[in-house]
Amino acid sequence: MAKHTLPSDLADAMPLPSSFDIKAPSRRERSARVTDVPPSIAAPAAGEAPDYVALGIPVEAVPALEAARVRLVALGRLETSHVYEYGAVIHDVREAAPDQATFAKWAKKILNLSRRGAENYVAVHRVMGPYRSRVESLRIKSSTLYLMASARPERVEDLLAQQEAGRKLSVKEVRAILREGNEPETEKRSAARGGVAGLKAQIAEKTTCGVAAMMDTAVDVLKAIHIALEPHRQGKRVPKDATMRPLIHPARLLREQLESLIWLAQPAGKGFQDGVVHVMPLSRDDDWYKLWRMLQDLGGYESWPQAADIGSWLTDTVVPQLEWLVGDRAEKAAAVIDEMAKAAAAERTKATKSAKAKANKTVIAPKATKRNGLDILSAAVGAIAIRPRSIDV
Repeated sequence: MAKHTLPSDLADAMPLPSSFDIKAPSRRERSARVTDVPPSIAAPAAGEAPDYVALGIPVEAVPALEAARVRLVALGRLETSHVYEYGAVIHDVREAAPDQATFAKWAKKILNLSRRGAENYVAVHRVMGPYRSRVESLRIKSSTLYLMASARPERVEDLLAQQEAGRKLSVKEVRAILREGNEPETEKRSAARGGVAGLKAQIAEKTTCGVAAMMDTAVDVLKAIHIALEPHRQGKRVPKDATMRPLIHPARLLREQLESLIWLAQPAGKGFQDGVVHVMPLSRDDDWYKLWRMLQDLGGYESWPQAADIGSWLTDTVVPQLEWLVGDRAEKAAAVIDEMAKAAAAERTKATKSAKAKANKTVIAPKATKRNGLDILSAAVGAIAIRPRSIDV
């Protein structure tokens, strides 16, 4: 039965204002209400700890595992950086587990993760760690990261280069690239079209190939310079001729690769005849132009400094700019120094054993000469075997 209000029941009621409007809250106002919730209420709670005793976990391992569990809960919704944080935490749990079966049990009961999910995070931590800054800048999805963590380093580098060139690769496309080593069919079809879409596809193709080739060249040049600087690290002078000649052409190749990627063709303008076109940098006041100027000097016979200044020039000017260019791969290039040290140690060990084997004989070592030193250094720098990357057309 409907309820009716009699007029006499409203005798003492407060009258409505002459202007009365019920207004729905705006989206901004609704969002503001959410952000006004106290952090203690809005933040996810860690919940109760599992029964570690019932799980058979050693007492000494409990603090670390509980800290890992609470930390994962606190991370909340996954972002690219969180995938790495998850990986670091779960890696510690994996190291604490005595075997794979125990790790799977701990992952499920403590971290609420399947063994495969936990291993995915650990793989990202281990394999994709050197690429973290590039991955985070690209905001690559976790599902894509798991696939990339299973790939060879050269394939990881190729996928990163493609995405840095502007390609938005889906998980399906990444899986296809890793499985077949080819580009997605959709990209091939778009590259065959004309118009703006086809042009952009061709530009993306060139950028992908060009960036990868340029970075490979830059890493090779950086490795060669690290080798050439060995005398400088020992407090000696770097021989000019033996160092300069093997680096001239790779430096020129690297400079041309840089120009082809970031310079722009445009009419020469006033002071030049009609029809003259110049390929010019977009700016002469940035670090990319400074890099180009350095490569111009590195690739010129007349632009190298005097022999006494080569070591400091390469160390203070050339190496920092090349490391800036190659980014995360600088550490890999610098590893050649450790490789040289190990090779030298192996040679010394071999020589010591040989000397002991001939202890009853008098061995006169050949006198070291400056020419011998130059030949050895030139061979070491040339051993990098830098070659231009050719593209079939």
